[in-house]
Amino acid sequence: MQSGGGVSIFYDASVSFTSCSIYGNNAFVGGGIALYYDCTVLLVESYIYENTADYGDDIAAELGEVCLVETEVTDADVLVGVGASVGECD
Repeated sequence: MQSGGGVSIFYDASVSFTSCSIYGNNAFVGGGIALYYDCTVLLVESYIYENTADYGDDIAAELGEVCLVETEVTDADVLVGVGASVGECD
């Protein structure tokens, strides 16, 4: 099973992206970004679009947090699982 066509993040990782575009990716889960097991992702002034997956075209998160600052998720297909949050931050 492929997770995170663009980016896969696992096991207590903290990752930041600034001025990035994550697009045109494909996976079974999380076409753009997949994160699991207490990970934190910060996206600043970035774009996530035109990703495809069976579950969570753009973002799939379980037991983690995705913080969006001036970031656009154009397809807005986000899969949020147990213990996860995806949303705008200051």
